[in-house]
Amino acid sequence: MALIRFSDWDSLAPEASTKSPTPRTPSAERRSRVRRPADAVPGRVVAVCSLALVALVAVAPVFAGDCVRDNYGTVYCGAGDCLMDSSGKVHCARRGGGVLRDQYGNVLCGVGYCMADDTGRLLCSSTPGGSVARDSYGKVTCQSGCRDAQAALCEDVTARAPGR
Repeated sequence: MALIRFSDWDSLAPEASTKSPTPRTPSAERRSRVRRPADAVPGRVVAVCSLALVALVAVAPVFAGDCVRDNYGTVYCGAGDCLMDSSGKVHCARRGGGVLRDQYGNVLCGVGYCMADDTGRLLCSSTPGGSVARDSYGKVTCQSGCRDAQAALCEDVTARAPGR
């Protein structure tokens, strides 16, 4: 039995033919390194969601919930929530306060957030930013006690650009 050296190996190989070699399938190692388009989808979703969140935060002051546009297109912004009465005048609650319309279209405000009970009475929390809840029977419960909503608790606002 003869020993073959590596230097002799090339001389023992058959001559290259004119046919093109058959395509080989990638090995398991190479397949694991190849990135498919589906592999990039989770990264793209995260990037798109991040950009959307940044855009929403940047634009949020412009679309603040405490601004109302009247019938003439003028924007009114208050420290708290705002509503327009039946005559088209805008009324806003003070900071942390709530605002509601009664059955006649009049706007009433409260120190805290407000809610109507089962009889239509508008009740508001007596603390700024205080919460209000209504049970299944229609009874309203307020944080730190309830007070009636009043027009005197609304503040006058002047037209101004939103977000300022």
